[in-house]
Amino acid sequence: MRRLRDYSLCLCLLLLWPLAVNADDSWRQIQTEAHGQTVWFNAWGGDPAVNRYLAWVSEEVKRYYAIDLRIVPVADAADAVKRIQTEAQAGRRQGGSVDLLWINGENFRTLKQANLLLTGWAESLPNWRYVDLQKPVREDFSVATEGAESPWGSAQLTFIARRGQTPQPPSSPQALLAFARAHPGSVTYPRPPDFTGTALLEQLLIALTDQPAALRQPPQPTTFAAVTAPLWRYLDALHPALWRAGKDFPASPARMDAMLNQARPAESRQRRITDGQLQLRLYRGDPRQRPFRYHPG
Repeated sequence: MRRLRDYSLCLCLLLLWPLAVNADDSWRQIQTEAHGQTVWFNAWGGDPAVNRYLAWVSEEVKRYYAIDLRIVPVADAADAVKRIQTEAQAGRRQGGSVDLLWINGENFRTLKQANLLLTGWAESLPNWRYVDLQKPVREDFSVATEGAESPWGSAQLTFIARRGQTPQPPSSPQALLAFARAHPGSVTYPRPPDFTGTALLEQLLIALTDQPAALRQPPQPTTFAAVTAPLWRYLDALHPALWRAGKDFPASPARMDAMLNQARPAESRQRRITDGQLQLRLYRGDPRQRPFRYHPG
């Protein structure tokens, strides 16, 4: 199977932010200008561990840089994007409600194409020297970032299986299909557009398409059907063997966690769940469960 896709967690600065980071400015000057400012950081609030981390970051930047970092939890970054677009359309060019945004590729493309992101700042950050340039950090959703986006973490698609019932978990899409058919109703994934469910479909597309180079380019109407056809054939074969025959899907990874943890040994054959998760997710340490990934190849 092809190499697993990395999912970058990226931050973007909005043009509505009053402090412009210019490449010619020294970092000391930037720190001076930032002193006493308030920064509104809109970030996904669905993970308690991440929320605790951001609360700690807020305290640290207050202590060392006198910046009041206000964390605004959001359920979906698309909501923040809509708010940014509305403010821009109303002519609000400074003092917007969003300064810093935790963003994914699709929303990055939307804001970048609307010219609503500050460019040229990311690679002027002192810690840019630690960024792994072997990863695709200078493009997102097939759009050149042009210094408008800074990665602050990454993750890979990982699965969870019960050790007792699944001692040899499926290690490829083909093996997953065979496993699902052998254990009908025991496999499912979160319903897209949930991030994890969408990530699974992206991973399957990367693994199955016979035109991988096309995935690094913006979608083309003339080639989209051919590039994605292997994915749709695979899902047509997989879904009938899924939980509820693929006619319904859990709403979130949290719901899948509950389904996995509620399965009792007597029901394990009927309730064995394969859960697409991100590697950054903190596992509960249940000795009956173990994470695994598809093998690259």
